[in-house]
Amino acid sequence: MDKQKEILAQTMSFLMSIRPETDLGKLLNFCLATKIESEQTEKTAYEMACYLLEHPDNLSNFIQESMESDGEYTPEEYVAMGELPTRDPEKFMQKIFAQLDTIEL
Repeated sequence: MDKQKEILAQTMSFLMSIRPETDLGKLLNFCLATKIESEQTEKTAYEMACYLLEHPDNLSNFIQESMESDGEYTPEEYVAMGELPTRDPEKFMQKIFAQLDTIEL
């Protein structure tokens, strides 16, 4: 299997291992609702995601930057954003990291 297909298979299996109502599911749902356009943000989606994982207190900025990246706000983005707790982002991200530890692919 070539590298692209392997990455797709890993991503698909990861997504199938997550329930949408969990904190991780809510974050991934938000990511699916947004469209990152690097020319708007000067960052790639990967760079934005890495920065969030390294700086969990940056959740609000991540949300804002993600939604602004394509210059178009959709109802799906607003719904997904509303499910993310922005008052205590570090606690939310800690729950996500704990959930990651329980996923078996």
